[in-house]
Amino acid sequence: MKKIILISVSLVFCSNLAFADENTTPTQSSLCLFSGTPAVEFKTIKRIKVGKGTYGSFTDLHPRLHQIADKYKANAVINYNVSQRFGFWPWRIVRPVGTGTMVHINTAFDCKTLGGTAI
Repeated sequence: MKKIILISVSLVFCSNLAFADENTTPTQSSLCLFSGTPAVEFKTIKRIKVGKGTYGSFTDLHPRLHQIADKYKANAVINYNVSQRFGFWPWRIVRPVGTGTMVHINTAFDCKTLGGTAI
């Protein structure tokens, strides 16, 4: 009986603990998303497809986009398209998915001036 009480108390205590996120890689300050192709010179890096496993907003994809862009040293995503798609169980789960092409724009640019969205 004492073991059960001790285990219950320790589980309650451990459930209230908070731990720091171990994946604290620094992300770049901004990433520019273009729905089309901007009128500047750029180097194409790689096609990208980012999705969330469950329900959510398109803004839930932004941290993953930053992480992948940092990995490949991209500063913009062109032809970016987001949509809600069906998951494995179509009648239960609709999830946000974003697709596009990662690019590196060589010159200094202003995202809003070129018609993009900074995230």
